[in-house]
Amino acid sequence: MLRPIINKDSFPFSSMRKETVEIDGSTLEVTSMGSGTPVFCIHGVNIHDAFIAPLSRFCPEIFKSYRFYSVSRLGYGLSSDCPDGYDLAKAVDLYFKAMDNLNLSNPHLLAYSFGGNIAIQMLIDQPTRFASAVFSEAYWVDATSVAENIAAFVAAQELFAVSPLLASMKYQELICGKSFHTYVDFTCNREEVNEHLPRAAATMSNEMELLNGWAFPNFIETAQRATGPALNVLLALGTDSDNYLPGFRHRHKLLENWFPNTRSMILPNTSHAMQLSSPKLFGDQCQIFWDSQRA
Repeated sequence: MLRPIINKDSFPFSSMRKETVEIDGSTLEVTSMGSGTPVFCIHGVNIHDAFIAPLSRFCPEIFKSYRFYSVSRLGYGLSSDCPDGYDLAKAVDLYFKAMDNLNLSNPHLLAYSFGGNIAIQMLIDQPTRFASAVFSEAYWVDATSVAENIAAFVAAQELFAVSPLLASMKYQELICGKSFHTYVDFTCNREEVNEHLPRAAATMSNEMELLNGWAFPNFIETAQRATGPALNVLLALGTDSDNYLPGFRHRHKLLENWFPNTRSMILPNTSHAMQLSSPKLFGDQCQIFWDSQRA
């Protein structure tokens, strides 16, 4: 995979916009880019630009048909700090208000990892507000992953006093594999990523509290087949993700069972960072899926 040279003055790169919006006393950083049908993005833990950066470099054509909106969650980028007592319901409410503030009508929903929890609850609460949904390994702590996740979190916390940057990078390595950092170097702006990682590491404890009391993980284990929201859903899975943190394949199968209208894409030789390690394939498959909604 060759790293392309980007002409920042040409479309679609010239359409990139960064702004902040004020919602209920909180500041949210919003990065948008492209033209056309809106795609509302919810990122995972630690890196708050898991979509626009890699796709703009390796799959720029997608931005000629779709405009991506990536909202930095509380505790990330230029957004306000993640407060104590911030739970999933508050996060969902904030994201719906962000959509209202941005005047987004019926966007496609694109969510990665921890952001998948927020996205799933948004679909449960108001599924008709979205045209479709793409999940890049929606993640929640359940019986198949709790021990490994705790071990990764503890290992990261032990490094926090020495270096928040190293703590954040350690957690990513344990979840996604050591090659994760090479992919970040290659597909993103490493200097910008490193600038924000210490704050993201400090936010991790609040984020682990976010899911306390969320009933969905237990519910979906026994949910009846095809009883979820009826919109079209694309589920992405890395072939190697379970090698680092068991449970991704299991959760993938649960979501396949629950959503009535699903497609799956399996990305070979990728882990939990698939849109960073294989951005061209990931972007192309997303565009094929979104284009099909117009038919």
